Amino acid sequence: IVSFNESVSTPEIDSINAAFGVEIDHEIEGMSNVYVLRNRAASGLQLLEVANAYFDLDQTLYSQPDFRAYISTNSYTLYDYYNAYQP
Repeated sequence: IVSFNESVSTPEIDSINAAFGVEIDHEIEGMSNVYVLRNRAASGLQLLEVANAYFDLDQTLYSQPDFRAYISTNSYTLYDYYNAYQP
């Protein structure tokens, strides 16, 4: 997640993103110049490295990584024969 200064134009944001090899996933609604970026394998950088690189720019107010964890359900069979007797 990166917040660019109000003075930074959209073409300038696009060129910065191209230089780092990332793309805009979406702009955060209700906040101007705040974007969720998607790191691509072509960037050659880890997520934290990308966030630190944006943080060091003069054009940004802040940058923070978004470590998402997706919860997936899978089938799991409980082999506790006394589970039905548990309170």
